Amino acid sequence: QYFVLVGISEDIPYEVFAGKNGFVDKKVKKGTITKLGRPKGVYKAVLEDGLELSPINATCTAEEDALTRMTSLSLRHGADIHMVVQQLERVKGDMHCFAKSMARALKKYIPDGAKEEGSCPECEESNLMRQEGCIQCANCGWSRCV
Repeated sequence: QYFVLVGISEDIPYEVFAGKNGFVDKKVKKGTITKLGRPKGVYKAVLEDGLELSPINATCTAEEDALTRMTSLSLRHGADIHMVVQQLERVKGDMHCFAKSMARALKKYIPDGAKEEGSCPECEESNLMRQEGCIQCANCGWSRCV
């Protein structure tokens, strides 16, 4: 299992930090992410329950660190979060894999009503959209999250 922290700037996701979990309580929803002066590129998080993670990426593998850095780079440079989430959701693996854990955290920031590619598996219409972070069919009400 993983923890995923989403940094917000001007009310939009700006950066992502994630790593192997075992210490961040699922009830924690807020905290502060701070860039440290030295060493360069190190960040710490102080969560609302007082837990401090420093550096945040201490429990990441090199591949996980690379994925969070590339996702953050995409968000910082204006990539559509909807497209970022779609790409993370397409990664092979079960719903608990690292990329899909990141996608679950980020999809909460996709605006309701955003159109999705593909057709509904129930009615076969192409009226799929995001609603509260979940893919739903505007035609028949089918939902991937149910």
